[in-house]
This record gives sequence, structure tokens and C-alpha cells, in this order.
Amino acid sequence: MRCDGAQVRTRSERPATGYFVPPTVLAGLTSAATVAQTEIVGPVVTAL
Repeated sequence: MRCDGAQVRTRSERPATGYFVPPTVLAGLTSAATVAQTEIVGPVVTAL
């Protein structure tokens, strides 16, 4: 994703136990970025 110019704006630390996946916000993308065109399984938001 970083090769597409993505910038990680928000990311939380993962707890030591359990299956929680913290939300992530990616910014600075174009509509041509791979992450903007594919389905991501997880709590991720892309900002174009």
C-alpha cells in the first residue's frame, strides 16, 4: 500500500489477546491505488 502513496493516519495498538483488529485510516490515495480498488477484509477506511 505504501507504494501507492498511502499514509497511515490512525492506527491503534493490538491487544495481546483476542481477535480484535484495530481500525486503520489510510489517506493520500488516488482512485488508481490498489487499496481503493480491492476489497479489504478488516476495519479499514480509505480517503481519496
